[in-house]
Amino acid sequence: MDWINIVITGFDGLNSKLTGAGVVVRSIVEEFEQLIAESRVLTPSNTRLFALTAYLREDAPDLNRELRDETQAFCRKWNGDLITYRTYSDGYNRSQLWSPTQKGGGYNQWLSNSLSVANVAMMIERQYGQVLLITHDTPFAQVSRYLMPESNVKHFWVPHSMGAIFFDNWSKAKARFERVGLKHIVERGDSVGATTEEFDRTMRQEVKGIKKPLRSYLLSNNFISMKREMLDEERQSILARYQIPADKKLIFVWGRCVPQKGWDITLPTLKRFFETPEHQQQYHAVLLMPTGAMTNDYAQNALRLMDELSEQHCTKITTFDYDLPSAMLNSRNLDMVLLTSRWEGMSLVALEIYNTVKTSVAIVYSDIHYFNVIFPKMHNSFQMPEFSSDALYDTVIEAVETPRSEQPFEEMESAISTYAKAFDAELERK
Repeated sequence: MDWINIVITGFDGLNSKLTGAGVVVRSIVEEFEQLIAESRVLTPSNTRLFALTAYLREDAPDLNRELRDETQAFCRKWNGDLITYRTYSDGYNRSQLWSPTQKGGGYNQWLSNSLSVANVAMMIERQYGQVLLITHDTPFAQVSRYLMPESNVKHFWVPHSMGAIFFDNWSKAKARFERVGLKHIVERGDSVGATTEEFDRTMRQEVKGIKKPLRSYLLSNNFISMKREMLDEERQSILARYQIPADKKLIFVWGRCVPQKGWDITLPTLKRFFETPEHQQQYHAVLLMPTGAMTNDYAQNALRLMDELSEQHCTKITTFDYDLPSAMLNSRNLDMVLLTSRWEGMSLVALEIYNTVKTSVAIVYSDIHYFNVIFPKMHNSFQMPEFSSDALYDTVIEAVETPRSEQPFEEMESAISTYAKAFDAELERK
């Protein structure tokens, strides 16, 4: 019998789950049985599952041993295994897997990830046969560069925070690394998965001068795990922990205390909103703004702005609580969610909102691509016309004054269905 070996790797999600990309990688592993059920090509009797993860020391603070053991158990159930590979990093912590302190930093570390994963995939192919290698995010963009032309390994790269789209401290280095990787993907005849049309357009633009076409598949990130239902008793217990009032309409805002999340316009807007006596009587805002150990100017200014808000009208939380977002999104009193990001690569928060909130909840959001993919499917969504505190205030007032629709949200295709279709097409391709 000819086995099909599905090999998946990512910067996160196999022995830790700290990022959005990690949640996606983890979801594919956990929903693998459903993927097999939806596939025309893959069956329980012809499929092996392997997971590849970069080495993390046993004393690494980010290592989740329980998650690692679960990953290994999933793989062994499907006749495969979890394989650890070495990189340029010494595995001291998760951050070093992205960029060690050694000379060369991130770029050399990404190269070592791509090279190591390519070698392990070819080893699996030599021992077990055909391999479909699914890699996630920047460190694996250049895997195709190191795959031998004659090997029966098909590489399927899924970017999550492309440097040409997602503007952060790594943008220039990521864009350069990804551009080289895309060139090798095209020239070798490998493929990519795009989680939005903007990602698809960007990748095609990056390889515009190459004669061969880029083979790209549009993928959904709407995994089952994006919906977390909560029992009333659990939800009420969490809200009671913070003394969140049960007799007012709730406005929820959450995100890290960084410029990306737009707290510098959200907090002044809420201060202005609660200057109106009617709003004071009807509404209460819940603000989850984890600051960690940050002491930079942005964090200090955000904390000062938060201090200007009355505790009578706002619950202010600056340490992260994993359960609070789910409790809030499941709350019967939730009336409005504010999302004021300056940019997002792929917003799992948007998907969690789509899958969890009541249809009558108002979503006020900034004009960025991924929000524009998700929120127009929700009938009570309100886009800010520009990124400013005045525009946010006007949009919040519009949401307050507009009658709400109770219509069901527009259906979104499941992520596993899109992955199954893409994998089938790749495996059937000669």
